[in-house]
Amino acid sequence: MSLKSARCLLAFALFAAPACDSTTTLSTSTASQITAPTPNPIARTPPSPNPPGPATPNPFPAPNPTGPMPSPAPPGPNPPAPNPPGPTPPVRNPGFLIVGPIEKSTLRGGTVTFVVSLRSIDGFGGDVTMLARVLPEKELWAGSSWSPQPVTLPPGGTATSTLTIVTTRATPAGRQAITVEGLSGDIQGTTNLLLTVR
Repeated sequence: MSLKSARCLLAFALFAAPACDSTTTLSTSTASQITAPTPNPIARTPPSPNPPGPATPNPFPAPNPTGPMPSPAPPGPNPPAPNPPGPTPPVRNPGFLIVGPIEKSTLRGGTVTFVVSLRSIDGFGGDVTMLARVLPEKELWAGSSWSPQPVTLPPGGTATSTLTIVTTRATPAGRQAITVEGLSGDIQGTTNLLLTVR
């Protein structure tokens, strides 16, 4: 083997193809021809990136694991019911009631009396002036009167007054309707009487 061939083989072993021709002919005792392939260039390995730093801790803590739902609190005792409203007091309407005999009779020229009673309503008390008139003339015959006049009615009590009617020969015969009134300020009471003149 020649010196030139030995150098070529050494370069091939070291992948240094430029040291010899790509088609160098080797002389051997058998005159064999060897062609050395051109090696691929070796790519450089890129530098490794910076290693990752330590993981940033999560600023939000993990939620507590869901446990069993708490049992609802038992209902407390019912509050006492408010006092029921009491009965509404009745509306008071103070006044008086007049009650008298339904009917009396007399002869012409005679005298007849009606005793009427006054009864207090809702605590009324005071003086009551009595009036009487014959319908439809609306005036009482001359000589007729009340006694006492006025009538003093005590609160919650009763009182009486007597109506005296005097007739004459000129008094018309027949049944006469007499309206009796009692007045005390704005309060008024009434009743009706009947007088038969024969």
